[in-house]
Amino acid sequence: MGYVNSYFGLAFNALSFDIWHEKF
Repeated sequence: MGYVNSYFGLAFNALSFDIWHEKF
């Protein structure tokens, strides 16, 4: 289940990065 956790982590990081660029 480690790879699933890392996958969600990468997806969350990409989403946060996208939102961060949208705001600033």
